[in-house]
Amino acid sequence: MIRLDKDHEARKVDTFLLRQQIQKPIPDSSLVCDVWHASSGIAILTPTPAKAAAILQYKDLIANPFGNSTVERQESSTTFIHGQISQKIQMIILDMSISTFHLIKHTNFLFDCNFFGLAVGIQRIQNRKSVPMCEKCFGFHSTRTCAREYMCKLYGTKRQEGPSSKPRQCLNCKGPHDSENIFCPARPQRKNGAFVRLSSDQLRHIRKAGHSDYLKAIQTHECSLVEREATECSSSAGPEE
Repeated sequence: MIRLDKDHEARKVDTFLLRQQIQKPIPDSSLVCDVWHASSGIAILTPTPAKAAAILQYKDLIANPFGNSTVERQESSTTFIHGQISQKIQMIILDMSISTFHLIKHTNFLFDCNFFGLAVGIQRIQNRKSVPMCEKCFGFHSTRTCAREYMCKLYGTKRQEGPSSKPRQCLNCKGPHDSENIFCPARPQRKNGAFVRLSSDQLRHIRKAGHSDYLKAIQTHECSLVEREATECSSSAGPEE
């Protein structure tokens, strides 16, 4: 968002020209996908939230051509979810209906329309399947076809009851986190709508690095236990008279 005064000259410029002007000083022009006029200034639209955060590092370059302006990120947004769209849409103006019908097909899906007098974009909702995970061994496959024994998803050992004195360990990458962590580097990656599993060489490298991180976590955990025991011993001994 570029905040401008009410009488700023940029409010009279076409949005297409504004988008070109904003994209010029930015190394990656794909960070800006569209520009709108807003009541507080100029709204800069980005494809993803990550790119919205990345564009802030160029806020000084963006603000310079506009003079007295401020570039900041606006966190609030409004999302509307609509159900099925009828194949025949009839236009209505106030109380008078128009006899013209527009046929809607799956090949010409609407990408923009007007809501409450504002032009908004439309994004089709896609039901994406999550990565399959076994409830027995917590590998990336179906539980129905798994013949392995039950494992503990927190500590990477056989299923146990109660907490463990060791740090958590993943069964897939051997790193210091639980097996259901969505940021596990051993998880299959989604490419073109399909899950792609890592190769055996990649998994071997990931597990080797994860095991070394787990050993460091054990050392840190043991050092903290020693410091805690030393503190408890000193506090229980008390001051000598």
